[in-house]
Amino acid sequence: MFKALLCDMGGVLVHFNHDAYERGLAELLKPLPLSLVQGITRGEKWHKLLVEFETGAINDERFITGLETLFDRPLPRKAYWTTVHTGRDIMRVDEVAVDILRRVKRKHPNLAVTLVSNVDPFVLKFCVDGMDFRFDHVVPSFRVRSYKPDTFIYKAALTESGVVATNAMFWDDRAENVRAAKDLNICAYRFTDVQAMERVLEGFELL
Repeated sequence: MFKALLCDMGGVLVHFNHDAYERGLAELLKPLPLSLVQGITRGEKWHKLLVEFETGAINDERFITGLETLFDRPLPRKAYWTTVHTGRDIMRVDEVAVDILRRVKRKHPNLAVTLVSNVDPFVLKFCVDGMDFRFDHVVPSFRVRSYKPDTFIYKAALTESGVVATNAMFWDDRAENVRAAKDLNICAYRFTDVQAMERVLEGFELL
């Protein structure tokens, strides 16, 4: 039945610690207090800037200068990218979840396993390298200029996977992204934990 397994990254295969991100950013922005940093990184302007970066509307330099404008002070580039934006204590690969994909691929080598993620180039490389899993296709928002739950990114993932919607299964941790996939007739599930994911995949004999 299924010829492709489409999977989100953040919240499914990789867990992002926003509190740790804020603490790391505050360390680089001293003497700004953590409370001020939190107020900005939890606000609409910071989110808008991140979405622009993740959709390819701006490059990494414009993203950094945008952050500097928000905080009204310079940021050390190398330290930001390596210790904060892709810090190892900020992003954690869920090895159990990734291993599920390995098991699916071993059992069904012809099934396309496709990563579909709202992500920027730095985070994508850091996380994919850390997962040590070879995806058949990677469809990031910054490359296709579309951001889940926008329809286009799903269609791009289906096209790259070489399947029609009814032959694809999709996993995401956000309800709105799952609904958007279902609206396209993709068999979609909201990720809550690896055990629930395993049960569903076993039910379809994918595991």
